[in-house]
Amino acid sequence: MEADRGAGTSDFDRALTDFTDTTRRRAAATERLQAADHAMVAGLSGSWCGTLVELAESGRPVLAITRSGAHHRGAILAVGPNLVVLAPTLDGPRTLLRLAALEAVRESGDGRVRDADPPATGPDLGSLLDEASEDRARVSIVTAGGNRFAGRILRVGIDQVTLRLDGQHDALTIPLGRIDEAVIDR
Repeated sequence: MEADRGAGTSDFDRALTDFTDTTRRRAAATERLQAADHAMVAGLSGSWCGTLVELAESGRPVLAITRSGAHHRGAILAVGPNLVVLAPTLDGPRTLLRLAALEAVRESGDGRVRDADPPATGPDLGSLLDEASEDRARVSIVTAGGNRFAGRILRVGIDQVTLRLDGQHDALTIPLGRIDEAVIDR
């Protein structure tokens, strides 16, 4: 190909052609990258966790809808690897929602979000319930099966939480993996 290109042309012409070809390739690559950036900013390639992280960073109020049909209003305070923490006010109750139980998030505004990586570390259900247990906090729990329980946290184990049910002396132990929603009263 170099022989074809070089026949009858000067070194200057070949250098100019090479420069022009390189410039065109770079311009095309830059255009593709800019188009991808615009699509990302427009939310066209956003991920579920990226949307939740963006909403947490923005502080915008949302309506979180879970598979049990519950609707929770508030701002997303934190996003963990398997959990979203929601609160209606800064000093109000904390709602812990398992990502697998979250079916939709409704927000006001244009809905444009940027793609972001899911958090590698962050709060998890067990550690947040354990923190609440230090104050013997009251918690309302909804399990994956739709069962609802309310009481004071007695203890949190490696993979379970034990409650003293409201109005009873009975203790109830629930595997953490079965908890879809937990509202911690503050």
